[in-house]
Amino acid sequence: MGAQHRQGERPFLRRRLRDDPELRAEVEAAADLHIPYSKWRGATPVSVTTYEYDNGQLTRSVTTTEPEWTDEDRGLVLALMAERRTTCPTCGYPMDVCRDPSTAQTWTVHEEICQPGRVMQAVAEDRTNARGLFIYAKRG
Repeated sequence: MGAQHRQGERPFLRRRLRDDPELRAEVEAAADLHIPYSKWRGATPVSVTTYEYDNGQLTRSVTTTEPEWTDEDRGLVLALMAERRTTCPTCGYPMDVCRDPSTAQTWTVHEEICQPGRVMQAVAEDRTNARGLFIYAKRG
């Protein structure tokens, strides 16, 4: 993984996040919960205790524990952060794709209407002077 650390880029891990939606969803879930991806997957750091004796008498014990965040965990989080920084907030595509003029004629726009959103927007437009108004929708 050393080669991927140049200039903060992790092209292999970023490509994995782009190509594997399940991996991306799991890494995002772990990141949102502020836990390592390895912990999300069920791993726990291993602790090993070594005991030293002198004439049968315990003189010292040393416990070493693996780090909670593995190199892969850190790499995945940094790759996710890089992906988020380079994702267009308007369309959700990578900025190097959606802002490339050569892709101008390759997009298809789809329209859908959120019915509760349509009704809530109409209510909000009717009540423009209502301070502190919170509008939400319930079905039924």
